Amino acid sequence: MSRQSVVEWTDLGDLMIVCRTEGVTPNESWDAFMKDMKTKPIAECSSLSIIGAGELTSVQRTTATEILKKRGIIMAVVRDEQLVRGMVTAASWMGAKIKAFSWTGLDDALDYLKVSPEMADRVKGIVNSLRRACTDEYESVNKVRVARGGR
Repeated sequence: MSRQSVVEWTDLGDLMIVCRTEGVTPNESWDAFMKDMKTKPIAECSSLSIIGAGELTSVQRTTATEILKKRGIIMAVVRDEQLVRGMVTAASWMGAKIKAFSWTGLDDALDYLKVSPEMADRVKGIVNSLRRACTDEYESVNKVRVARGGR
């Protein structure tokens, strides 16, 4: 049995910040996130995955790409895995305004999203809070699954 991904997000004005862990992303979580991407008054989105390469289905990837293109949302994905950064590049070829950055390039990602220097520290604080929340929930959810005999 695969580990379950945790997705947490919040919006700050016209910026949405999302953190996602490794594992299979449940449709319920993804659908709720996509609903906010469709309806919230955002122009930029910072996607920050923190533990490992989360697994998205082709339908989940396509849905996200379509929303980004339709709404003209600019997205920065901050990850260290080259495979994920390659997938982001492929999404940009499909017309999404999306670019990948490594964690050492977080400041560059915020510049790409046009986050003001005054807001950058606040955004970084939110990122750290979401990272902790995702990590804690991921460990809790997946411990329970292992205790119940899942893998």
